[in-house]
Amino acid sequence: MPVQDRNGVELETIALNPRIFLIHNLFSEDDTLALIEAALEKKGEKALQASGVGFKTHGERAVGSTRTSASAFDSETPTAKALIARAFDVLRIPNEESMADGLQILRYQEGQAYIAHTDWFPRDTGQAAGQIFDSANLNGSNRYATVFFYLWPPPNGGFTVFPQARLEDGIKDSNIISTGTDADAAKLAMSRAKAFYKKADTWEMKLTEECYTKLAVKPVRLSAVLFYHQDPITGHLLHEAEHGACPSLTGTKWGANLWVWNRARHLTKGGSSEPVSVEFINRDGTALNLDYSMDDGHTWTHFAAVAPGTRSTASSYSGHRWRFTQADSGDEIQRWAVPDSAKSAIFVSDNAEPLVPDTGTSEL
Repeated sequence: MPVQDRNGVELETIALNPRIFLIHNLFSEDDTLALIEAALEKKGEKALQASGVGFKTHGERAVGSTRTSASAFDSETPTAKALIARAFDVLRIPNEESMADGLQILRYQEGQAYIAHTDWFPRDTGQAAGQIFDSANLNGSNRYATVFFYLWPPPNGGFTVFPQARLEDGIKDSNIISTGTDADAAKLAMSRAKAFYKKADTWEMKLTEECYTKLAVKPVRLSAVLFYHQDPITGHLLHEAEHGACPSLTGTKWGANLWVWNRARHLTKGGSSEPVSVEFINRDGTALNLDYSMDDGHTWTHFAAVAPGTRSTASSYSGHRWRFTQADSGDEIQRWAVPDSAKSAIFVSDNAEPLVPDTGTSEL
């Protein structure tokens, strides 16, 4: 896989629901040491501190009892910038600062963990702040994928478990994958966990059991895992992407994660903020797919299938690009950019120029 400053990067498929991939050779020993050292040297508000949970638009971090790690964000050091750029290369999308939350450096000391959770925000979470977290909505923005770097694994524990993931045929236990079928390993882990959690009904004990009975990725040094949070066709948020940070049972675990969004975080838009009402008409004799792009056509997202002689509607914004493609071959037949001055427009499959009722026609 081509990555700008790194040779030999490879992806290995672990699961398809949700999509989970191991990433091999994405970073080095020097990268690991630089990130950990930078995190330990941070002072004041940027210092390593209790990890936050949930969504807050400003102010102090919201912390909770179900996440016991410490973390610090790093977007400014050369190493952090390099790893962020590599992650975007692996995802095959342009590296835009507004599309990620920054690299989060994490430290899990003995007994620390994070209960099974999703990285995306519930659709109604951002309403009070004017955000649209429904990624199936044309204008919605939410976390799309996570890249997790295993910087320094503990001797025991520290898995990343996916309790709802579907185990694919042919996936077997290895030095980096646990299929949850090793009864002896589960028994030993539960025994070690009792040293930290005195009661059997704590969330940490329940998580430990899941970690050794469900699909999990082991924290092998200098490895990474990529997993997706949205359906690639509809954009719907996936509950199957739920995952947990299993307790570090001996020693300290260091990791780093990058959260990448399906479009600019918190509805950052280019161009006019006024919506444009758009109608798309398929005059071809065959079915067409309708796609849109928010990065000048570098990447495209499927919006709808349009049958022959039918139409579809959407609310768009200036700067967005749209295209019709053949449903069977994927060949592009028309492309169009929303003009700055439009309030409404009609995009026809056999017309290179959109009809813009209030301003006339506009060139592509």
